[in-house]
Amino acid sequence: MPGWLPRAMVLALALYACFQLGSWAFDQLIGLLTNVLIAFFLALAIEPAVGRMSARGMRRGLATFLVFIGLMIFSAGFVVLLGSMLAGQILDMVDDFPKYIDSVINWINQT
Repeated sequence: MPGWLPRAMVLALALYACFQLGSWAFDQLIGLLTNVLIAFFLALAIEPAVGRMSARGMRRGLATFLVFIGLMIFSAGFVVLLGSMLAGQILDMVDDFPKYIDSVINWINQT
């Protein structure tokens, strides 16, 4: 057996152990890293509005709070409008369900 083989095997095993440790650490931290990435993009999105408000003399903390409140109100309104549209579509589908069944039966009979 060559003299370098045991050292190479130890090095290979050490590299494999480091890879496994890194993989385990990444799996443990994926939730935190996702939250940090979302926070980063959110900060980039609100920076122009906060910068404009702070340039007019408002404190940055208050400007950030107001922008977040505005975003939450906008998001809640969007969800409410989307929900009402979805509910309307579902009601229309339920009301027209007999027509759909008749149409399918007619198509089956014709083909």
